[in-house]
Amino acid sequence: MVNTTAGGKLFTFREGLKFDDMVQMVHEDFGISRLGNELELSYALPESMLRDMPKDTPPVFVNNDRQLDSMYEMSKSMPLRLCVSVKNGNVGNHDQGISSHYL
Repeated sequence: MVNTTAGGKLFTFREGLKFDDMVQMVHEDFGISRLGNELELSYALPESMLRDMPKDTPPVFVNNDRQLDSMYEMSKSMPLRLCVSVKNGNVGNHDQGISSHYL
């Protein structure tokens, strides 16, 4: 389920940003409680890269500092959209389940 009412968010993605700091920013910017909500961060590879890959290439998940650094390096040369999925909790007035937001 994509939460279309939450809209997108824009924030500075700087070199050296730590994964835990990024998660904290997402919690604050979307007003998502840290209690009972698990975040999953992912992004799709740009079309220019996907042309040479299988059509069913999955999104890239960001789970730690190293993966966030890789995303940062890639974002310097091409635009990326970060997808924030919230699992097992409530997001605003939504029921339990998964809700996705885009940055």
